[in-house]
Amino acid sequence: MSEIKIKRGTGFVGIIGKFPIFINDRKVGAIKNGDEAVFPIEGEEAVVRVGAAPMKTKPVTVKAGETLLIETNFTNFSICLGTLIVALIFGGWLCVILLILYIILMFVLPFYSARIVE
Repeated sequence: MSEIKIKRGTGFVGIIGKFPIFINDRKVGAIKNGDEAVFPIEGEEAVVRVGAAPMKTKPVTVKAGETLLIETNFTNFSICLGTLIVALIFGGWLCVILLILYIILMFVLPFYSARIVE
């Protein structure tokens, strides 16, 4: 049986919680901030997704023997946080519109990215 390794980089977003790991749409475990884990896969590749909404990665195809690194996507996190801060500064309809935009961005922008490392 083949294996893949998943490593979660350290970062302040989601630092407290464990992120669920899905391999081929099946939950196989969870990973804490700064940890790494090895999972068996059937075949030579698997589709991996880590996290749950709104903090999740896009699905990534990982080949046997490869390591998938999960990192904070600071650009998307900054956009979302900036929208919230501006919404709290202003009042009236602009505040309402920005809060709605913030909620939408939380579920549209991935706060985490996944990439294959050597």
